[in-house]
Amino acid sequence: MVYSLSITGRKHRNYRYYYKNAERLREAERKVYLGTKDKVFSLLGNKCSRCRFEDKRALQLDHVKCDAFLEYKHGRHERKMGPRAYYSLVLKSILNNEGRYQILCANCNWIKRYENKEHRKRIEIDNQICKPSQKQATLFPL
Repeated sequence: MVYSLSITGRKHRNYRYYYKNAERLREAERKVYLGTKDKVFSLLGNKCSRCRFEDKRALQLDHVKCDAFLEYKHGRHERKMGPRAYYSLVLKSILNNEGRYQILCANCNWIKRYENKEHRKRIEIDNQICKPSQKQATLFPL
């Protein structure tokens, strides 16, 4: 006789398994995330592309063409994703030689944002202007 659980029974079993093994599962997930992040950074050179700074604590992933909003605006991400999924997406892009990403240190990244006026940018996509939210507009008036 084949024993099958109902959907609620399976959910209950999965929840129980997760809570019994939560720490081990989180650690495994973290290892995968850090491994993917290390691959991305090593493919991009492990140093700032402007000033050649090499301390990993201050290095950040940057969109070369300031097009991060396109990933969300055109439905590339249909749901909110975590860091592992994001770095997997970046890794695919790098392996396809799309040239969308670079590594910058925190200082160079903020300097680039200021120089390109990325912190105040209004961008037209499909005849719609992407404006800052009401809260952002009050904090950072144009």
